[in-house]
Amino acid sequence: MILESSNLRILAITAFLIIAIYVRMEAENEAMNKPALKEVISIGASYETKLEVKSDPSSSNFQVSFVAIDSKLDHRVLALSSGETSNILLGLKVGDRINAKGYLSELSGYQKYRNREHLVAVFKVLDVTEIRNSNNALDISTQALRDTIEKGCSPLKADERGVCEGLLIGKRNSISNDLYSTYRQAQLTHLLVASGANIAFLIGFLNPIISRFGKRFSSLTLVVVALFYCVATRFEPSILRASVMVILPTLLSLNGYVVSKTKVFIFTLLVCSLIDPFLIYRVGFWLSLCATGGLFFLAPRMEKIVKSEIVRNTIAATICVQPVLWGVFGFQVPVRWWASVIAVAIAEPLTTIGMVLVSSLAFVNPNSIVSKLGMLPMDLGCRAVNLVAKLGASSQGYLIGWAITAIMLFAYTVKGIRKVRNSSKANQFYGRINGLLHNRR
Repeated sequence: MILESSNLRILAITAFLIIAIYVRMEAENEAMNKPALKEVISIGASYETKLEVKSDPSSSNFQVSFVAIDSKLDHRVLALSSGETSNILLGLKVGDRINAKGYLSELSGYQKYRNREHLVAVFKVLDVTEIRNSNNALDISTQALRDTIEKGCSPLKADERGVCEGLLIGKRNSISNDLYSTYRQAQLTHLLVASGANIAFLIGFLNPIISRFGKRFSSLTLVVVALFYCVATRFEPSILRASVMVILPTLLSLNGYVVSKTKVFIFTLLVCSLIDPFLIYRVGFWLSLCATGGLFFLAPRMEKIVKSEIVRNTIAATICVQPVLWGVFGFQVPVRWWASVIAVAIAEPLTTIGMVLVSSLAFVNPNSIVSKLGMLPMDLGCRAVNLVAKLGASSQGYLIGWAITAIMLFAYTVKGIRKVRNSSKANQFYGRINGLLHNRR
């Protein structure tokens, strides 16, 4: 059978992307493992260099750390500092450049995984001689959004603030280790970072407004919003995946092409891997992709069984991410899905209104009655999500999950048996009628 020209083009593009991904990954691995670079790192001699900040500085264990590009190495490093210098570094923003003196060391055991974030070494900062703020318009505007959200979230207590900032912009600095452990146990960590769902929430909020200005304008606006939000959230793997998944069909539709979900899914995987081949090794990327696969392919098949859309989508996504979770965290029976159903039901509207509400209240005195009343929905919403996470992570939550799952399975089994019986009785009834009619004839 001769393939159609459109299928041939798709196969050719797919083959080209796979080859390009392989070439990119080999080139990156070769550059990061050059003997000369390894020798410089192993010597550990101090030197002066320029560092360009590529991630938000965070404070932990009396140290400040951030990702930066070392101009001498022409590679990314994990910059670390303690003491007086750390106070200077904590105030840096993405895009800032500093002249620093320090020395290199290899990534330690628990840091090794970060070489998949293109980090080649740890740079211990001893002194900073000059700081130059970024003059890049994109860096300034995205940082302004992050600062606005952080200021708006500031009236909240620590745990609620961490959840709020995580939901809206993927900022994790305010999330304590205990809170993160709770969310991980409840399989809700996707709520603590800006996820691909945020793009959908934003588009759902903006679409009724921008669609009035015509298809081309609304499509290009969605592309710009997706790109801007991707930069603002520091290219979180899930946000990058969601952005590509929005941009690809949008641009194709402008040119008259309609692409199936399967093709969008496959090309999103390939395009994201071409942008950053090391995403293949990132757990967050695969969790996001598998969850999307559950929504795309499994959830529609469950429509006749599970009528509730949010329950159907949550179960489908939970099932599809299990292989990744088992591979990383070990086997765990996925009966805590009920916590995800409730948490997502709260987080979805919270995220939708949160961007507007928190951004607006950032310009109001945080101690004023207006700010306190205005932030009340976010406060209550974040408290509710935290409560669900704590209950979901508990032993009682595990038992609740088993009970709900067993009841649902029992209910669907009974329903199926009744359906079969009713069908059998109906067949018998119609059979008797036909028999009577046949005898009369």
